[in-house]
Amino acid sequence: MVSSRVVVSCVLTIGLLACVGCGGPTGPETYPLTGTVNFNGKPVPVGTVTLSPDSSKGNEGPGASAGIKDGAFATEDGRGHVGGAYVIRVTGFDGIPVEGGEGTMDNTGTELFPVYEMTVDLPKSEHNLAIDVPGGG
Repeated sequence: MVSSRVVVSCVLTIGLLACVGCGGPTGPETYPLTGTVNFNGKPVPVGTVTLSPDSSKGNEGPGASAGIKDGAFATEDGRGHVGGAYVIRVTGFDGIPVEGGEGTMDNTGTELFPVYEMTVDLPKSEHNLAIDVPGGG
């Protein structure tokens, strides 16, 4: 049986590979996205924020992603958003290393919540976004 961590990692890897080359010097102007991610009122220790343009609302801009560290994230220079409708997916882990298969260590730790998805309309400018992942209990 495949663990949810493996599935999430595969989905995020495919999404990141699809974004390679997007928003380069010949691409559209992009804007930085920074922010915070909380779960149950506490900062998410480790995770990923992935932005995908919402084509159902006419946005065909580039995708982007950013790592979460101690509840904060920021897209890399030149790898931000173009504004408009985006679908945002968030993963979160406790950051406590756990033993993986064949004696390896998984430094992301245990998943805190299933992939959280939300939609947002971003301005055509630098933006700071506060994401509050709803608790499960």
